Amino acid sequence: MSHFAKQVFLAGLLFLPLTGLAAAQDAGGGSSCQDIQPMLAERQELIAKLNSAVGTKKKQLDPKEACAIFTKLSNQGSKMIKWFDENKAWCQIPDDFVENMRKDQGNITNTRAQACKVAAQMDAARKNAQNNGAPPSWGGGVHGQYQMPKGAL
Repeated sequence: MSHFAKQVFLAGLLFLPLTGLAAAQDAGGGSSCQDIQPMLAERQELIAKLNSAVGTKKKQLDPKEACAIFTKLSNQGSKMIKWFDENKAWCQIPDDFVENMRKDQGNITNTRAQACKVAAQMDAARKNAQNNGAPPSWGGGVHGQYQMPKGAL
């Protein structure tokens, strides 16, 4: 299993404990506890994108695509952690749940950095190959084509 596939699997595991959060929210009694629901849905969509990008054949995830998805997932995770910090007491969210979310966020951030670094290296290599494949512009000098003389040498 590739490193990205492992990260996608781990990201999928992140959603599982979050689904149990609804029960804890109801216990909080505040209507603001329901504010996490859209964030949970967004996270589920991002994880589904990762899983579909890898596919059932567990193909290697394209670094550029991984960079984009993990960037969104990282940004979304930061919003969720901020929400947890502000509402964990009122919504009765256990401290260990928030700490696990922080650890997972760290893994996602690291994976995003790796994916984006590989994507940038691939773009640089592609541009370098394009520049090396272009005809040199020496300026002045010979222009056009040189034809081989016809007949016996």
